[in-house]
Amino acid sequence: WPIVRHGSIASHPVTPVEHARTILVDFQTFGGDSGAPVFAVTRDACHVIGLVHGMHRQTDKAALPLQELTFHTPLGLSIVVQAAYLRDTINLLRPAGS
Repeated sequence: WPIVRHGSIASHPVTPVEHARTILVDFQTFGGDSGAPVFAVTRDACHVIGLVHGMHRQTDKAALPLQELTFHTPLGLSIVVQAAYLRDTINLLRPAGS
């Protein structure tokens, strides 16, 4: 079943798209969420604004005499590729003249 999460755009600027290929959205993502659509909802419509590309996390390492440990802590910031780049990619897949 799909899971719906709520978040806020956390980066600036989001336009022009040429200067901000990705944006940050303040919501938790997990392994397997890459490729999930991200929507913006207004009173009148729902718009796809991008897709989940990854998440920001803090990586810490601890060295002990007999082992090394690595800890990854999610920061709750998702990296989202803006929809304009998705459209451009889809258009590259279309045969010329169609």
